[in-house]
Amino acid sequence: MKGLKRHGGDKKTGFASVFASSDCRGKVPTGYTRIFIAFRANAKSGTGTASDSFDGSTAQKFDTLLRARSQRGVTNLVVCIGPGTFQTEGVHDYVIGVGHLDKTQSSGFTVNRRWKIHGARADQTTLKLTDLYLDPSTGKYLVGRVISTYDLDSHGVEVSDLTLDDNYPALKPQYIADLQLEAVSLRSNLGQHWIHNIHVVNAAGEWTEAFPVEISSPAESPTASSGNVVEYVTMDHWAAGKCTAIAIANAITEVRFNTAATASAS
Repeated sequence: MKGLKRHGGDKKTGFASVFASSDCRGKVPTGYTRIFIAFRANAKSGTGTASDSFDGSTAQKFDTLLRARSQRGVTNLVVCIGPGTFQTEGVHDYVIGVGHLDKTQSSGFTVNRRWKIHGARADQTTLKLTDLYLDPSTGKYLVGRVISTYDLDSHGVEVSDLTLDDNYPALKPQYIADLQLEAVSLRSNLGQHWIHNIHVVNAAGEWTEAFPVEISSPAESPTASSGNVVEYVTMDHWAAGKCTAIAIANAITEVRFNTAATASAS
């Protein structure tokens, strides 16, 4: 995985072919737009195509690409993230219904309605959490979460073929506090979410029970959020505290073919 040709998406290497999902390998799904994100050896920004991917080589670059689109209300977006470990601040200080708690700057990212977030494969693409936000109103760090929805209309989200690393071994000594670290939380009034073929590591629930993978809905009807599926999820390297590995709240969801372990998977 060295050099621009691999990470930049050079046509000669068939960059799109590294992806497990057909959303990234073939034609753009009908009604969607698509972007590719990779490491760029020459640090050029790129145009987001398979042959000229956007550069996501720093947390600021990676998060800005997604945050800007989500907050502009871009929907029906396929995001194809190439091989490598991508630093991210995850959701950071964003709270549904409130926005960013820090009004002086924007950090992290969220996902909007009918977004498809695909890595190459879970053993090839990793999103690693690098920062947490201290909420001045409570004196606690907000839940560190890699992927979450922008608002309650953000339904139909797909997350696949990624490792989501909550990075407890690095964050714990840095912050010296009880940490709450989760991977993906899809919260919306409607469902149709699909979480599959992901690997979750280094999550923690030190100040309350953690839900590393969660689909939930605040809708009055328990049938409003339906058509959800969570499958082929593995979770290991649990760091500390209590958790429910996969949590479903007020949502009709099929949960199948998943594995959770407290240590490394054998």
